[in-house]
Amino acid sequence: MARLCLEFEKPFVKLEEQIHELEERQRQGGVDSSAEIRDIRKSLLAMIRHKYAALSAWEVVQIARHPDRPQTTDYIEAFVKDFKEIHGDRLFRDEVVSVIEHLALPRYGLLQYLVTDAMQKADPDARKLAAAA
Repeated sequence: MARLCLEFEKPFVKLEEQIHELEERQRQGGVDSSAEIRDIRKSLLAMIRHKYAALSAWEVVQIARHPDRPQTTDYIEAFVKDFKEIHGDRLFRDEVVSVIEHLALPRYGLLQYLVTDAMQKADPDARKLAAAA
């Protein structure tokens, strides 16, 4: 699945594709490209660090609004066992609204916690429908 690429990330994607091609060629042809892959990865990491250290205000906003950024449930699922998500309205159904409210009862060790979150739906059509209501 292709991920959404911001304009300032395009040079990074080119280097990532180059690394992927070299790894694939190495797998198929048995050619050792590990030194070249390591060098490209080092330059990619240096480019990323340099760019993210000097982001413009608009680039920060783009990152904050990126649809592929991790959501609260992603973090909870990564750290907690037995995650159960509870959501819906007072009529026991989900509404098509611009905000989803999450209530979770994760278990961490022997303790059970209550986690709440409210986030905007990622589906643009649902947002348009909710705005029209």
